[in-house]
Amino acid sequence: MPMPEKKELPFYDPDENDTMSKAERVGMYQAWAKYGENLRNGA
Repeated sequence: MPMPEKKELPFYDPDENDTMSKAERVGMYQAWAKYGENLRNGA
C-alpha cells in the first residue's frame, strides 16, 4: 500500500513535525534490515 510523504498529509505542520530526509530514511531502513538479518542469523 503506497503511503504519502508526511508533507502531503493534511495534518502535517512543518513547524511542529520533524521529518527525515530521504537519505536518512534509507540509512535507517538499511540499518533495520541488517539488524533483522543479524537476529535471524544469531550474530
